[in-house]
Amino acid sequence: MKPFALDRRTLLRAAGASIALPTLEAMLTGSAGLIRTARGAEKPPLRIVTFFIPCGVVPATYFPTAEGTGWATPESLKPLETAGVKDDVNLLNGLRNNESGIGNNHARGTVMFANGMPSLKTGAGGPTLEWVVAQRRNEAGMVLSVCPVKARGNAAASSSSLHCTTISWKAASVPFPAVRDVGQLFNQLFGRFTPPAAPGAGPDPAAQARTMRDLSVLDFVRDQIAGLNMRLGASDRQRLDQHLTELRNLEVRIKEVQTVSANCTKPSAPPASMTTPDELTSPTTPARTDVMSELVVKALQCDIVRYVAFQLENGQSFADLPWLGLTTSGSFAGQHQFAHQSVGSASDLPGAIARYTKIVSYEIERFAHLLQRMKNAREGAQNVLDNSVVYLGSEHGTGNHGTSPMPVILAGKAGGRLATGRHIKFPAGTPINNMHLSILHLAGLPDATFANDSTGVLTQLLSA
Repeated sequence: MKPFALDRRTLLRAAGASIALPTLEAMLTGSAGLIRTARGAEKPPLRIVTFFIPCGVVPATYFPTAEGTGWATPESLKPLETAGVKDDVNLLNGLRNNESGIGNNHARGTVMFANGMPSLKTGAGGPTLEWVVAQRRNEAGMVLSVCPVKARGNAAASSSSLHCTTISWKAASVPFPAVRDVGQLFNQLFGRFTPPAAPGAGPDPAAQARTMRDLSVLDFVRDQIAGLNMRLGASDRQRLDQHLTELRNLEVRIKEVQTVSANCTKPSAPPASMTTPDELTSPTTPARTDVMSELVVKALQCDIVRYVAFQLENGQSFADLPWLGLTTSGSFAGQHQFAHQSVGSASDLPGAIARYTKIVSYEIERFAHLLQRMKNAREGAQNVLDNSVVYLGSEHGTGNHGTSPMPVILAGKAGGRLATGRHIKFPAGTPINNMHLSILHLAGLPDATFANDSTGVLTQLLSA
């Protein structure tokens, strides 16, 4: 009997709804799925994720003392240990971002985070890392950029507000805007409804049908799920059930952090005198961030996207963090102020260091949640994290605009090409573009240079 085989990009469709599937064993055999080799099924594709945190870190509470493996976990990185992903990361110490171009320190640093080229008045000086790889692989339609908070940039020193609110650039001065709303993200990735676009338009049957589908999108493909289950093996049925359960749970969690109206219409624009809630300080920000991470992981697992730029906060963040008990005042306050205080501008320096370490630990906790979900997303004998390279960094190394050492973490095993669990200390001032170049090599692109100052790959990183 001929074994049942599924195409890797199979979707369940009904009544306009569509559900992507995780990697199943039925996709790893036969001509309908991934290409077979003499050694078995071809490995899933390599994913590249960039993850931005603002304003730098406190090096003393971020970098371990010992090099190599088995390092004691510093305070800022404890969430990696708690989430069970410490052994899935490499800490890269000693890298320098040779920040240059138009804009203040934060504007330049944010634009150059995954780019490495001097910033222009109109934005980045060239494509960012994920776009370099995606375009070379003819996968430009599989790039996603997300940020869980509102855009708030500082158009200072001849830069635009895009400098601090955009980390993904398709080309020089061509931004790739982030999706900032979890409902919109679910829509974009998994086919949720969109409200009518006409200002002031009342409910119409088509809009109400889309709303009903949004509220229970999985119900529309129930018959397809039942039919598919009859043809799948036991392990695939279990994996599919877990996948659909997670999607249902995500629908519920999204409704907890965002009100969805059953009669969705586009309202008239509010008068200028009205103020809207500032999501930068919303107590739902941590939950909204984690939901966004989970949607990203499902999209990676379903092969809807392969490249993700995840901006946790805007560069030069002015956000308070009330869920951590930390608030400030003033136009340049928030995390930006706490960062500067942590390097000597506060009268109580030990207290300032402790406060900023708390902020960095929160950011690493959100990063660890993403990695944990990637690790739990199975792909045969491996998982999504095993088949990814995830780069965490910032626009600065420290709160006083220091550019070395940059707080770089590389997570994931790049499909078995990268050993993890290490703290690697490079010679001080090693260009961060050497790390970007190394990622290109991990992606199978053996370029000689990246941006304008790379001097070669990080052999200590790639040799193990």
